[in-house]
Amino acid sequence: MVGCGGVGLAAVMAAAALGTGTVIAVDLAEDRRALAAEVGATHTLDGAGTDLVDRIRDLTGGGATHAFDTAPPAV
Repeated sequence: MVGCGGVGLAAVMAAAALGTGTVIAVDLAEDRRALAAEVGATHTLDGAGTDLVDRIRDLTGGGATHAFDTAPPAV
């Protein structure tokens, strides 16, 4: 899940409530990543990282089965 604002955090909470095994939250802001962990993310990643794809593959054993992009569009 990319973007830990209101919508992204709701997605994290829904995934956790459904018993999803691995929930990875990605955001640029450390405080939002911390909040995502509090509400159910099993892992958090800094969106500014250059190795996000590799880290997600490692955490999921090959790749995510579902992904949600709730980040606002770049302007």
